[in-house]
Amino acid sequence: MTVFFDDPFWVGVLELDDGRHVRAVRQVFGAEPTGAELYQYLLRHGVGLLARAERAASAVA
Repeated sequence: MTVFFDDPFWVGVLELDDGRHVRAVRQVFGAEPTGAELYQYLLRHGVGLLARAERAASAVA
């Protein structure tokens, strides 16, 4: 997951790349997450984020 500041929020983008297609899902965090908070978030929501990314429209890699 890539985390960046998109004023006024911190945003995370998770990408899936199978070599032919790229899919991504975006999550708005609001405040900047610490490393520990991001780790806990991914433990709790990582499977759901991956499922959302798999359902997302794809772009050619």
